[in-house]
Amino acid sequence: MFLRGLVLSTVFIFSFQHPAQAFTLTEHQTLLLQKQYLNQINQCAVPASFSRLVNNALRTSNPEQKAQIAMTIEEMILQNPACFVEASLKIGKSRCEMLESMFIQEPHFNPRENLKQSLSSARLYAQSCFAS
Repeated sequence: MFLRGLVLSTVFIFSFQHPAQAFTLTEHQTLLLQKQYLNQINQCAVPASFSRLVNNALRTSNPEQKAQIAMTIEEMILQNPACFVEASLKIGKSRCEMLESMFIQEPHFNPRENLKQSLSSARLYAQSCFAS
């Protein structure tokens, strides 16, 4: 009995002495993609980054680039509406209205109603160009 307990204790102790297995390539790639996604939907928190995104959105005529920007904007609206609304207050009314007409009134991927509902949940929505 004593010997069995000693063996189990030894196995238990040695099992925790080995470092955890390193991330597999797939796990590492998954974490990087998650980080990229979070950075993407949080662009609105950095005024320069959001302004650059809006400028690119309003200037581009490339359909692929426009679709990529639309995906970012729509995801930002759905996942982080308060941040999006607050950032839109800082870009000026005319740019905000152009953004709304190009990406909210005519969304690329999500139903317009879903985007508007998400925006309206933000505390500062009534002060934004989206409320009109």
